[in-house]
Amino acid sequence: NGYHLAHSSEGAVVVSDLRKLKNIATLPGGTGASVVAFDASGKYLAFAAAAAKSGSKHVSVSVVQAKEWDTILATLDTAHTNQLSGLVWGPNAKWMATSSETDRPLFVWGTEK
Repeated sequence: NGYHLAHSSEGAVVVSDLRKLKNIATLPGGTGASVVAFDASGKYLAFAAAAAKSGSKHVSVSVVQAKEWDTILATLDTAHTNQLSGLVWGPNAKWMATSSETDRPLFVWGTEK
């Protein structure tokens, strides 16, 4: 919607309101929060974070709805084992693509059940 800015900061995702020039939400991003992306409508925010699981690193992507920052709508466990370098939404938030510079360069994920 052009009013919110999301960025990764010290292992968390911070959302700022550009009209009020202040932070309005801090989302737990786990360790290594690396990428954040709003869909084209600004309704959904996806963010990726690495977390320890069974002694190895995996990367998960979480989705929240704008203005309801505390509620995670979905979490996708990706096949990436290293930090993501890219996350992009497709048209109408029907899919998203994730990439990593060091493993399995690109995956495309459907967002509908």
